[in-house]
Amino acid sequence: MNKAPTSGKIASVEGYGKQQMIASNRFSAQHKDVLAAVLTDGESYTIDAALRRIQQFEKRSVK
Repeated sequence: MNKAPTSGKIASVEGYGKQQMIASNRFSAQHKDVLAAVLTDGESYTIDAALRRIQQFEKRSVK
C-alpha cells in the first residue's frame, strides 16, 4: 500500500451536519435552539466551529 506522506497532522477534519449537532447530547437544549438558528442545512461543522457560533450568537448586540 502506498500512503501519501503526512506531516503528522490529520489530513481532514471530521464534520457534522446541522441535524447531527442538534441531535447530539453534547449541547444543552438552549444551545441546540441556537444551533438550529445559526447553522446552515447541507453544511458540515466541527464541534469547535459550532461552539464558536454559539459564542458569537451570545455576544451579539441587540438593536
